Formats: sequence, structure tokens, C-alpha cells
Amino acid sequence: MKWILVISAIIFSVLSQGESIICEHENPERLICENLDITTTIENIEPNKQVNVTIINGTGIAPDAFKNLDVRELIITKVRLYSYEARYIIHQITTADPLTLQADSFNSLHNIISLEVFDTKLIYEANPLIPLKKLQNLAFRNNNFTEVPTDLFSTLNDLQSLRILKNPITGVHTNAFEALKHLKTLELVDNDIQILQPGCFNGLDELTHLNLLKNNIVLQQGSDLAQVLQGMPNLLNLVIAINGNVRLEPGTFDGIPKLEVLDLSGSSISHIPKNVFNRLSLLKSVMFNRCRIGSIEQGAFSGLNLTEMIFDSADFGKTIDSYTFSDLNVTRFGLVSNYQMSEIKPSAFSGLRGDILAIMGSELTKIVAGTFTGMHVKELAVRWSPIVEVEQDAFKDAYVETLYVDDNSTIVLNRYRWGIPESISIKTICYAC
Repeated sequence: MKWILVISAIIFSVLSQGESIICEHENPERLICENLDITTTIENIEPNKQVNVTIINGTGIAPDAFKNLDVRELIITKVRLYSYEARYIIHQITTADPLTLQADSFNSLHNIISLEVFDTKLIYEANPLIPLKKLQNLAFRNNNFTEVPTDLFSTLNDLQSLRILKNPITGVHTNAFEALKHLKTLELVDNDIQILQPGCFNGLDELTHLNLLKNNIVLQQGSDLAQVLQGMPNLLNLVIAINGNVRLEPGTFDGIPKLEVLDLSGSSISHIPKNVFNRLSLLKSVMFNRCRIGSIEQGAFSGLNLTEMIFDSADFGKTIDSYTFSDLNVTRFGLVSNYQMSEIKPSAFSGLRGDILAIMGSELTKIVAGTFTGMHVKELAVRWSPIVEVEQDAFKDAYVETLYVDDNSTIVLNRYRWGIPESISIKTICYAC
């Protein structure tokens, strides 16, 4: 059961007076604590529960404010409270208001393993997290940080997860997380990060998940990204989605050889050359959704053994060139909602092997001879495209068990005239469904 503490305060003088807070149960699951400007004492909470502290109109937390709590998880949220017809109306803060923490505000929280601080502009002189020796999870959201608060990490030896969200951080400096030797998950999401300095992730030897979603990272040289990714030899999952310009070059990901999941969705990629992914023998999933891709070199993905590769709503021009996806093993391959694409050249999928290839949503009007030559897939879906012609030998030397098309597709009526092999079973799917 989650206990919710609502703390209301008005005047700063309580910090020196040391008055006790008065707590009353509004109902069995809600404890309202009200005092003046500084939260001084929180008590009467059942031990080993998650405590959600909502600070209303307050500006700080006094020393030992949590001395009577024995909890493992603590969430601190700042809101504004207004009175309307004798009822409290709480408005979530979008611009963080100040909240002052003392060096010993969190004293006595010896058993806490998770701390989350939302919607507060944190003000502190000495590190208030020093008492939290067992902390494993730490999250900050909308705290008005302009840089990574490295000074808070110095004693967090057991921290495994760190999330910093929605802060105006424009750059991550070298050795920003070096103290966090046992960190497994790092999320720097929606922070407007533009610059990642080389070595910014140094020391994260145990990191497995790095999420840089929704920033404005500009990496004009592939070597820049390669240098940034140093120091994380055990990284398994990397998200660089919805960012700025990302340039890929041979060897870009060589420093993270254990990578299994790569998400580049929403980024601008000028070119994907060969030998970018060739050292990633464990790679299973690659996402290019909503990417703007200038060009893809022939054989850029050759030799990969993937579970999935998805280009959903990606812009890689009007043409897929020959051998673009050659010698690729992928269980599920999706070219979906790519409405700029109007041509697939012969042997574009030569040597591709997998269970499903979906070409769904394009401007294709013709499937030319040799389009699927050398391809081996169980299921091929060609849907939501204005195809009016399939040339003879489009499926020459291709293995396809089932071809899925729309119920209004011209392929159904013309399969024999267009020379689609009888060995391929054609199944229709409702176009509008």
C-alpha cells in the first residue's frame, strides 16, 4: 500500500524554531502533514512502505525531517496548492520552484534504496545524499539542472539506476558519472543535450542500458560518437532516438561489442557505410523509425544476425539500391510507411534470410525483374502500395512461402500473367482493416 504525505508550509522561520509537524489521517491511505515553510518532521508511517511526499507551497526540508521514517522508497514532488470553496486544488508545477535541502535533510534514512525528486529546483550547498548509503535507484525530473549534478554521486557506491529527465542540460562533461562504478541503467531523457564530451561515460564498466531519448545531440563525425561510447564495455541497450545529426562511420560501435539493441529512431543520418555494425556479433534489434537517412552503402548490414530491423516512417529517398540489404539474417524486417520510396532495384535483398519481410506503405507502382532474387523468407507482405505491374522474374531464384497482399491488389488477378511462381501461396488481407 502506498502512503501519500501532503506537506503544506508557509514561513521559513520554522527551520530555526524546530517545531514538530502535525499529521492526521484523512483516510487509511492518506496522511496529511501541515506546518510552516520548512518541512521539519514526518512521522507515523508504517515501516518498509513506499512514501510519496507532496510538498505544497513549501521551500525546504529541514535537518532530520525523516528521522521517524523507516522506508525503502521515497518520492518527493513539489506542487502548488490553491484554495477554492474550502477545498484544496493542487496544480502540478511545470517550471520548477526552489526547494532547499540541508546536508542532513535525509539523515536517518539508512534503509532507503530508491529516491525520486520531481518538479523541484534543488538548492543545496553540501551533498544531501551522503547519508543514503544503500541507495540503488535515483531519479530527477524537472529540477532545473543546467549540468549533470556530478557532486551528488560521490558516495553512491551501490547505485544501479540513474534517471535525469526534463532538465535544461545542454552538455555532458567528461567523467560525469565516473563515481558510479556499479551503475546498470542510465537515462538522460528530454534534457536538450547537444554536446557529449569524449569520455563523458568513463568508468561505467557495468552499465547495460543507456537511454538518450529526446535530446538535440549533434555528432557530425562518426569518430565523435565512437569516443563518446568509450568506457561502457558491457552495454547491451543503446537509445539515441529523436536527436539531431548522427554521423556513422566504420568502427563507430566497436567500443561496445556486447550491444544487443540499438535505437536510432528520429535522428538525421547522412550515410550508413559498411563496417559500422560488423563488430556487433550479439546485435539483435536495430530501429531506424522516423530517421532521415541520406544513403545506405551496399552491404552495410551484411553478416548481421538480427531478430528485428525496422524502418517505420523513415525517409531514405525514393530508391532502394541493389544489394542494400544483402546477406542479412533477420527474423522480422519491416519497411513500413515509407511513402517516399517508389523504386526497389534488382537484388536489393539478395542473400537476405528471415521469417517476415514487410513492405507496407510506399509509392511503389512496379516490382521489377530480380527485385527479390536471392531472398529466402517465409512470409512477404507487400501492402498499401499502388502496384500496377510485377515484371517477369521478379521472384527469380527467390524462396517465399506466403505472399500477403491487400484484398484489392492487382497482384491477385494477374499472378499467372506476371509469372509469380505457383509455389508461393498468396493470401489477401482487408485493405481498410
